[in-house]
Amino acid sequence: MERMTRQRVALNDLLEQTAGFRSAQQLHHLLHEHGERVSLATVYRTLQAMAPRG
Repeated sequence: MERMTRQRVALNDLLEQTAGFRSAQQLHHLLHEHGERVSLATVYRTLQAMAPRG
């Protein structure tokens, strides 16, 4: 089970509030607009960890 870090919670909250597709870069930009200090690499890693495994 993945740890719920501050960055992961912030990204999860943003995804719940965002309609439609957003690229990792767009999500990174939106997080920074909301005052969250999250690296682009962290956004990519978090999205990868959230993706369903098949």
